[in-house]
Amino acid sequence: MKSYNARMGVPVVRLLLVAVMIAGFTGCGGGTAQPSHGLFGSTSRGSVAVQFGDTSQTNLPSTFIRANEISVTFYDAPTGTRAIDVGGWVDDGGGSFHKGWLLLPDLLGEPVTGKVYPLDTLDAGQPSGAPDTAAIIFQGTPADEWIASSGAVTVQSLVSVRAVLSFDAVTMVPRDSNAMGSFTMSGTLTITNINSVCNFCPE
Repeated sequence: MKSYNARMGVPVVRLLLVAVMIAGFTGCGGGTAQPSHGLFGSTSRGSVAVQFGDTSQTNLPSTFIRANEISVTFYDAPTGTRAIDVGGWVDDGGGSFHKGWLLLPDLLGEPVTGKVYPLDTLDAGQPSGAPDTAAIIFQGTPADEWIASSGAVTVQSLVSVRAVLSFDAVTMVPRDSNAMGSFTMSGTLTITNINSVCNFCPE
């Protein structure tokens, strides 16, 4: 089940369910915990290596399951807008899965090597959707949510359709009452095909 939501003021596909039913989905498993304070994983659609800064004042867990979904879930060619989902999904058995965590970066404007997308400032908890900016939402467990208030996303390289993005000096602040405290985030995200849309494609 999917719904259309405005992550950045434009319609994008976004999963809203904590539990989903997917037929034929294998290989997710519970996932092995990764090094503390970070999001790590590799799939056929890309890889992620993101480290969190001081999380001592937050309600973030100390470890997260391995990322098993890295995909572009929305692409609008006229504006170059992309919604990207990076997540860890837990196998409940019988074809049922629930969200362990989701990192949701959005880019407004076509990427080119060296391009820097400043992170959009908050406007009542929502990014404004200004051109050539980015927005980042992080959903933890079970229903806490943070949004980036400062920093940038940089296109480290773009070779054909393979893009490597870096998160630079990103500060995440609570977006809802379930989230506690602020933290920093840095690292890289590789998208194998920046133009290939796959609404929900965990591995």
